[in-house]
Amino acid sequence: MTTSTLSLLGSFNDHYAALLRFLSRRAGHHEDVHELAHDTWLRIAQAEAALEPTATPAAIDHPRAYLFAVATHLVLDRQRRDQRTKQWLVPGDIDDDELRSPQHQQGPSTPDVADAHAHRQALLAIDRALLQLPERARACFLAHRLDGVGQDELAQRHGVSLKTIERDMRIARDHVRTAMERWQGQPAVAGDVQRTPRGRRKALSALLGLVGVGCSATLGWQAWREASARFSTTLATLVGKRLDQTLPDGSHVTLDADSHAEVAYDASRRRVRLLRGSAFFAVAREDGEPGRVFAVEAQGALITVLGTRFGVEIDGPDVLVAVEEGRVGVRSVDGQERVLGAGELARVGRRIDVHAAAAPGEIAAWRHGWLDFESVPLAAAVARLARYSRRALHVSPDAAGLVLLARVRLARTAEWLELLPRHLPVRLDPQEDGSLLIRRR
Repeated sequence: MTTSTLSLLGSFNDHYAALLRFLSRRAGHHEDVHELAHDTWLRIAQAEAALEPTATPAAIDHPRAYLFAVATHLVLDRQRRDQRTKQWLVPGDIDDDELRSPQHQQGPSTPDVADAHAHRQALLAIDRALLQLPERARACFLAHRLDGVGQDELAQRHGVSLKTIERDMRIARDHVRTAMERWQGQPAVAGDVQRTPRGRRKALSALLGLVGVGCSATLGWQAWREASARFSTTLATLVGKRLDQTLPDGSHVTLDADSHAEVAYDASRRRVRLLRGSAFFAVAREDGEPGRVFAVEAQGALITVLGTRFGVEIDGPDVLVAVEEGRVGVRSVDGQERVLGAGELARVGRRIDVHAAAAPGEIAAWRHGWLDFESVPLAAAVARLARYSRRALHVSPDAAGLVLLARVRLARTAEWLELLPRHLPVRLDPQEDGSLLIRRR
């Protein structure tokens, strides 16, 4: 059987049940199957939408095989993406059986936000385009597209001729089209309808809801703006695991092992609450001025930036802040404020103590698979290492104050612990509950 790209959408329905079974075997996660099937349909629809109206569709033999090939590529893309974002660090004391367990095999629980970020950027581009329009043209365009108000009625409302309304609509469409072309990186030619890909026009229709919706133009548009800016999620990692997550504004957060953070964006601010552990942030500066401040809250301390790279770690009652790039504003629990520059570290509690500058590679070294302890009490060092150990670790009071100077490879934490008695006057006592107690000898 020979068919064309245009008829593949029809054959999709014929093979839908078989496609779901195929994806179930390939993807493994039931919740991903329908999403991957939808993506397969969308990929074919986009291929059809990209064709110019006068183009002759290429012949495609065996549409079922073609559909399954597209689905296979999508599964592979999903697996590669999950592999990049999956919590990667595997300590040496976690065995292969545990790694094959569902707890360690499942991917991140947070949704992929690439599409949300793209939609938000598109909405901002459309927003700016509409703000540049004359007031009547903007009002008519939104009323027509959102509420489905006819052009005749709009002419009566505004006391102008139908041709004037048609001209206003044409101007508004050209502005929005130009904004979308700029958003996708194409040179925009005002009024040139054929230059806008049909797939992008369809995406624009989906973004704007060009079929009438049940809300006024002003409220509808404001609701879109707020919805595009709002985002919230919870990020958490297991012992010995790490998470890389891209946020809707393009910022990136790397969460250390056994850590927990809450992310909440709204129209006025970007906020992260670090509840446990450590995180490293690469903050994207938003378009426009002044942009929303990116704030991290931890243990009562507040860290604010517009665009920079820095690490935050909860260390007992205090918070450690280390800046790799840019400048960071820090406020202590008692309201003391300080600006940190690149390479500066600070311990923030009721006051702010700035420490000696550090090289970029030394900031949040756990990102690179290492932990450095310089004159750190053994109890504090072991508590930090416990994030990477399958077994619980404890230090007896008589050994807690021993000073440690060491560099530990996180993937070999168990081996390092076995060698610890060679460097400090301690012994390792396995406990009946499977934990390990470090005593002074």
